[in-house]
Amino acid sequence: MKIAKTVGAVAAASILFISPMAAAQETTQSETKTPTQQSQTKAPAEKADKSKGAQDPQKDTPVDSKEALEKSNLSPEEKASFEALDKFVDQKAKTLDYKGAKADAKIDDNVLKDYAAGLQASGWKVESVGSDAQAIQESADQLAPTVENLEASCNGKNGVQSFPPAVLLDSCAATALQNAYVVGAGVSGLAGIITSETGAGAVIGGTIAAALTAASGLVGMCNAWDKGVKLYTTAICRSQ
Repeated sequence: MKIAKTVGAVAAASILFISPMAAAQETTQSETKTPTQQSQTKAPAEKADKSKGAQDPQKDTPVDSKEALEKSNLSPEEKASFEALDKFVDQKAKTLDYKGAKADAKIDDNVLKDYAAGLQASGWKVESVGSDAQAIQESADQLAPTVENLEASCNGKNGVQSFPPAVLLDSCAATALQNAYVVGAGVSGLAGIITSETGAGAVIGGTIAAALTAASGLVGMCNAWDKGVKLYTTAICRSQ
């Protein structure tokens, strides 16, 4: 099952200057890698935990990230879903409490399934049930080749920045995100991949994923990502 692309979000933006103060407040895990654009056959479940060391978004994500979500062009259902999802995401255990999220009336079923597929494709544990489990597995199988570890190593680092809200993606994670967009991942699926790669919560992940979708993928926001990128909730892309 292909994940339907979510239409609408923050308008595509060009590279803009960001104050140096942002660099002082980011939480990341450094990588010593060289860029590549080729994917290997290693299973997603065996991925290295490149977001280890990132801040816990459930505790540290500031109000600004929620404000950015509200200012986005996501539908009211999508905004409510991403905001409600955070409490069901366990960054340390790499699990999504799917049953709990499914029971939350604020979370849209399609947003939940697509977000879960993005996480599951990246090796997270998602305990879905019934027909949802099959749909999520099919979507995850479609995305899995795009988020597998790339052959060789990458430049940059992965992590999440609290203020102004942004995520950092190394060159391989950025390539994986672009590849996922190309094969049909929508906002929620991309948000799941952002969460798994950076440690960002659903609020920041959903807002940035919306910006990527509106910009027709990473290529629409960033000129290049061979050194890794920093993506802001305001649809700004900056090289690391």
